[in-house]
Amino acid sequence: MYLSLPFRPAGVSSRLTRTAGTQLLGIIAHVFLVLSTHSGIGNHLTAVDPTHLATGFLYDWIFNICTIVSSGFGKLAILDILLRIQGKTHKTKR
Repeated sequence: MYLSLPFRPAGVSSRLTRTAGTQLLGIIAHVFLVLSTHSGIGNHLTAVDPTHLATGFLYDWIFNICTIVSSGFGKLAILDILLRIQGKTHKTKR
């Protein structure tokens, strides 16, 4: 009952793939956070150029999506570790 990712390369464990996915999405999220603050997100609305505002909001949305998916990958990695520790000690049908 191990969860596996559909894009996992051959010979790579699912735990390693999920951990790498979490780190990769975290790095991508950080890049979009920097881009959104560079576009003016975080400043007062009157201080931001209106042409940069839409771009900043786009980068902010991408940042939020990446962080949510990244935390989901982290939770799946912890679930995978717990299932490996538990092993086949728990009967699924009683």
